[in-house]
Amino acid sequence: MPDVDITIKGLKCLRCGHEWIPQKVGHRPQLCPKCRSYLWDTPRVRRRKSKEDIDTDTELTKRLRKHRTSIKKRL
Repeated sequence: MPDVDITIKGLKCLRCGHEWIPQKVGHRPQLCPKCRSYLWDTPRVRRRKSKEDIDTDTELTKRLRKHRTSIKKRL
């Protein structure tokens, strides 16, 4: 018997990257079998930090460092 290549389309979770073959052909599952995310077919949206957020973060970091050093001096 000659060998035949068979191609099956699978699915991929856009949240965790898990790839699988669906149990039912033509059926879109409700959730990812690995991470159980209902948004498995929706790409994750990451918010970019604005300049104000970056400035606030650096100011908070400076305050925390200053506070930690003052606590160490008290001890």
